[in-house]
Amino acid sequence: MNILFCSAGRRVELLKDFRKSMDDGDRIVAADLSELAPALYVADAHYLVPRIDDPSYLDTILSICRKEKIDAVTTLIDPEIALLAQNRERFEQIGVEVLAPYAETAELCFDKFKMSQFLAAHGIPTPDTWGDYASAMAAVAAGELAFPVFVKPRTGSGSVGARKVHDADTTEFFFFTIVDFQRVQLHRNLYCVNQDPQCKRAASFPP
Repeated sequence: MNILFCSAGRRVELLKDFRKSMDDGDRIVAADLSELAPALYVADAHYLVPRIDDPSYLDTILSICRKEKIDAVTTLIDPEIALLAQNRERFEQIGVEVLAPYAETAELCFDKFKMSQFLAAHGIPTPDTWGDYASAMAAVAAGELAFPVFVKPRTGSGSVGARKVHDADTTEFFFFTIVDFQRVQLHRNLYCVNQDPQCKRAASFPP
């Protein structure tokens, strides 16, 4: 089997561990935007490619698949999962299996607010979550939510932009001022307040 890892980045140990499960003659191919991505150099072949939002990106990946006789392709970053899922048929047409969730699942999992709603609807315990400023402030007024709270971009990745917020003014700032925070969610966080075997609920984020 020949497998292509897109957006390989720093996942050196992952590629090394994956190789241990492969048979003789199997090959790892890696692709990344940056020549400084260390995982490129533990693969059998590597390619520098455009950003995943570049119009030429997908055609570049498909070209690599043809050249390297790739059997399966996957990605090592969250934002690219949906791209592969949405173009599954194009890969299948050249005999490449996409190792990613199907598009509907990928979209659900990448949107933290939609995922929280899905979990709640199916009775799966999850922190209470608000997806817009108005509903969050209404919850504060009703005593359902208390500061500090935890805010994060709905579709962020790698914990980028996630932070504790102590007041309404700062929360409003992130919702309406900073571009990367135009779509965010708020959690009423649940955590253990002591070592008691029964974990208690608390409507604040631990320091």
